Amino acid sequence: MEDHDKIKSDLKVSEFIQNNKWNIYKLSHYIRNQDIVHKIIGISLPISSTRDSFYWGLSSTGDFTTNSATWLALDHPQEEEQ
Repeated sequence: MEDHDKIKSDLKVSEFIQNNKWNIYKLSHYIRNQDIVHKIIGISLPISSTRDSFYWGLSSTGDFTTNSATWLALDHPQEEEQ
């Protein structure tokens, strides 16, 4: 893999926002699948500044759990944890 193809693992969502809009050029540089880019730019941005945070969407708490990851890995229908 060439250096320009390596993805930084410490990127933040805020690095893809410019003037309160998605920076489509930068998104497309890091994400080659345009379907994914279109899904991202379909996400509304908050009006006020918000801190980046990690959130695991497969549990009700937003925390990563091995149980929810196992369900995802086994391709079971999503069941939200309580």
